[in-house]
Amino acid sequence: MLADARKLGVHVQVNTTISQRNVHQVDAIADLLGQQGIMMWSVFFLIPVGRGLLETRISPEDYEVVFEKLWLHSQRQPYAIKTTEAPHYRRFVMERNGDPLAGSKQGPASQRRHVPLGIGDGKGIMFVSHTGEIYPAGFLPLRCGRFPNDSVVEAYQQHPTFRALRRPDEFGGKCGSCDYRDICGGSRSRAFAVTGDPLAAEPDCVFESAAVA
Repeated sequence: MLADARKLGVHVQVNTTISQRNVHQVDAIADLLGQQGIMMWSVFFLIPVGRGLLETRISPEDYEVVFEKLWLHSQRQPYAIKTTEAPHYRRFVMERNGDPLAGSKQGPASQRRHVPLGIGDGKGIMFVSHTGEIYPAGFLPLRCGRFPNDSVVEAYQQHPTFRALRRPDEFGGKCGSCDYRDICGGSRSRAFAVTGDPLAAEPDCVFESAAVA
């Protein structure tokens, strides 16, 4: 199917989810995709909701290992790499004096830019289900209204849940005082899935700011 897409000139994005099942295959996946002429590899990090409950999250330490692999592949693969539900990858890249807005150093510049810094669940993102329920993100099942009875614009701008998700200084634990809280803020979906509190600290991050270490 990827070969057919190449023949037709269709730009292809491949999505994969990292879990304990495949964390040891990151390099193999990256190299395989390098032969397929894709435009982007979108790497999802597991949120334990829905079918995700059947999989096992990798450890916070393993995130750093995977981040290192993704960072190295972003230097040499012919496609862009982006992460989903791993905003702490932005911190990892910045610690290496990299540009967290650039998915790859390869290919035309117009194909290398993606999600702006600071975007996260409920902050630059919202999700409307097929039945109209309004949520801060696809993995964050906190109902904030229902379209068309409720305005999606008003829900985003005024609903207390959305507003709280855009105030990282008030996040719990180390996320609220982290040096990278404005550009990362942790996965609010994962915090909710693991702790029941969408404002809790990101449970899968090892980083500690100097102020709180």
